[in-house]
Amino acid sequence: MKMTKTDFDELKRMLDQHEGNYDRAKRTYIEYGLTLKRYCFDCLYAVKDKEAKQRWFDKVYQYLDDTHIYTALKRILLSEEETP
Repeated sequence: MKMTKTDFDELKRMLDQHEGNYDRAKRTYIEYGLTLKRYCFDCLYAVKDKEAKQRWFDKVYQYLDDTHIYTALKRILLSEEETP
């Protein structure tokens, strides 16, 4: 994974602050035929601290693209069995 540990830890912290139930949301996405990739990015976009999220995006998009971000999101949000 090309994302730095610092940026990965910040992403994890932002996602951990979410008050929702990730497992229930994930099941709902699957029931509606949505992809796990969509689920992962929607979880990221749902982060409530908009300023922190924007600073994070501004930093990581200088050296990463969405494929690298998705790899990090999969590590945080999906089990090994769910990882495509």
